[in-house]
Amino acid sequence: MSSDRMGVSMTDAPFVAAWRPGSMSRYDSLWACMHKFAYLNGASTSEIKAAFDFPQTTPRDSPMLRFNALGGFNAAKLIEAFKVAEPDLRLLTPESYNVASPVCPTLRYCRRCMERGFHSAAYQVLAIDRCPLHGATLETKCPGCGWTIPYGLGPKGLAQPFGCPCGTALWPG
Repeated sequence: MSSDRMGVSMTDAPFVAAWRPGSMSRYDSLWACMHKFAYLNGASTSEIKAAFDFPQTTPRDSPMLRFNALGGFNAAKLIEAFKVAEPDLRLLTPESYNVASPVCPTLRYCRRCMERGFHSAAYQVLAIDRCPLHGATLETKCPGCGWTIPYGLGPKGLAQPFGCPCGTALWPG
């Protein structure tokens, strides 16, 4: 996918991208939305950064695009791309849950939710250790390689959209 094919540039061009109606539920996390976006558009991390006007990093900056807060993202592009109402935009990140508990920097997920293509930002709040929908203990490692999965997008973060950088899929797609 190139920025031209998607209709997105660093100017004010209209935002055009593949997004299926019903691709997102109200409580999906920004991690889930970005991975679904990458899956549907064949987008790389750098293309996602450009599409959502995320500031380009320098070699000294962290190459990881973090999803714990909305800072740095173009809110208007998120609203347009994911068809989310402005008041619900805050639900995409763990900061919106406004709890005193720290937030986990690596992915925490419910296998049953992930099988359906769902991940909530609430799972990143360390005070929550079970899925509110299924009661299952939240997973913290890749079932394929056993490593933790970054809660963001790095250079290899989209080797497998909705999966681990090792290539293990968490969602059948």
